[in-house]
Order: sequence, then structure tokens, then C-alpha cells
Amino acid sequence: MRDTPYIQADIKAFLKEKEGQPPPPNIGEVPAEDVRALMGQMFGLLNAGGPVIEDTKDIQLAGAFGPRTARFYKPVASDMPQACMVYFHGGGWIIGDVETEDRKLRHIAELSGMSILSVDYVLAPEHPFPGPGDDCIACINDAISRADELGIDPDRIVLGGASAGANLALVSALTMRDSGADLAGLLLFYGAFDLTYSGESMELLKSGFFLDKEAMYRFRGHYCPDEENWLKPQASPLFGDFSGLPKTFISAPSADPLFNDSTRLEMRMQAASVNVELKVYEGAIHGFTMFQERFKSAREGVEDAATFLRSL
Repeated sequence: MRDTPYIQADIKAFLKEKEGQPPPPNIGEVPAEDVRALMGQMFGLLNAGGPVIEDTKDIQLAGAFGPRTARFYKPVASDMPQACMVYFHGGGWIIGDVETEDRKLRHIAELSGMSILSVDYVLAPEHPFPGPGDDCIACINDAISRADELGIDPDRIVLGGASAGANLALVSALTMRDSGADLAGLLLFYGAFDLTYSGESMELLKSGFFLDKEAMYRFRGHYCPDEENWLKPQASPLFGDFSGLPKTFISAPSADPLFNDSTRLEMRMQAASVNVELKVYEGAIHGFTMFQERFKSAREGVEDAATFLRSL
């Protein structure tokens, strides 16, 4: 790791604009719904434009705590069952919904030709650990049980996610493997895989790079406040047993406090004989793939993800 990492020029200009701006309010200081509404306005700006996937609809899945909305993108018209990625958005386990990464997922669907089911899982603090993970697993299982209705192939299910959603995708993959299910792949964008925050990058890049260490501590405080849970694979999947997991693509921006979560995951997956590829995006920041209109690296990251999905 470098003490002063290289930052791509378009991202550096973005970070310069953010200097001096007040951070968003914290849940606890203001109601959770107000924080989510404010962040939703920002996500709305990022999601404007992009490709139109004609066959897109919101459906209901049976979650662990009741019905949950999921957005279904079907880019290819076909009567044959199709491969499908079940996807979990980022947001620190406390914010986000099916709108959060909508444009990014439309790009991935268009470029890959793969159907995508984006799940609006339950959030903390209303549903702390292990609630969001339990909800994700229930929604995956419901989608698989309704494969004929949805037109998806239950033998070609990919799990994907970003940040906290990547954590939940990997947690879900470990649980499904233990239950005997075979997944077709894993697509993990800049995941938070270690709730002990012991990666070197968490300290070296603790502030000034869009996501900061203090924010991660706040997220953990709402999602998983009990230290006794931090080493459990259901909370920190980095400490799980990866044997038997499917082909995996890890997308890791170098200027991200969570960067070493991804590098350590790759090493541990390799040691478990998983077919894993780590792609490092030099000079990119956490969440970079959402900035399709602004960052060149965002477009590259989405194209690489689509290439991976096509390979499956």
C-alpha cells in the first residue's frame, strides 16, 4: 500500500468538490427514514440516464420477515430458462433499496445479456445482524423455488453485490453451499468482508477517499454492535471456509479503505482452490462503479463485470 495513493484525475476532481461539504446525517441523530430519503436523492442523480431494459418489473419475494420488493431485469426475450444474478445493493446495511444501483445494473444486464434480480432486503437498525443475511437467503430460495414462473434456470444462479451487499452475497453463498446448493458464480464489488476492520487499508485510507473509517464504524454500530459476532463468518465472511464456492470475480478499487478486504479474500479463496479473479482498479474509490456518467473507471468496472457474467 502507498501512503498517498494515486487517484484518477476525474475522481480527484470529484473528491475536490466534496471537500468541506458536511457529511450526511447519522441514523440515531435523525430518523432512519430521513437519512435514507436524503441518500436516495443522491442515488437518484447517479441513476439518471443509461440504457433502457424494456422487460423490467418489480416483483415480491418471500423474505425472512415478510414480502420484499425485487427488481427483475430481463434483457433478452426468450422462452428458455435464463441464467440470473441475484444482487444485493450497497449502503452499509442501513440504507439503500432497488433504486440505489439501478443504472449500474441496467448497464450490466445490457452488456452481459444475463437477467438480474435486485433485492430490497431488510436493513439495520430495525433488523440488525443476522437479519439482513437471513432475508437475502430467504429471497434467493424463494426465487429459485419460483424459477419456472420467473423464467430463470435454477442451475445457473449467480450471486452478486456491492460493499455491504457483497458481504451479504458471500454470506449467502456460504450458507447455500452448506445446504447443498450449487451456484454458478459470485460477483463481488468492493466488499466489506471483515467487521473487525483489520485490513491495512482501513488505517492507511481512513479518510478523504469518499468512504471513511468513521462511517464504517457507524455502519457496524447499527448493523452488528456486539463484538462477539465480528469473527463469525455470518457477519465477517472473510473468516469462512471457501471450499466448494463457484467461480468468483472480485472488483477492488485501490483507493478504498476496504481494499484489503478484497485482497485478503482473493488469497484465502485461492488457498481453498476457488477459481477467483481479483481486478484492481488503480486510483478508483469505493462505490466507483455507480458513477457511470462521470468516471471512466466506472464504465470499465461494469464492462469487466459483464464480461465475467458472459463467461459463466
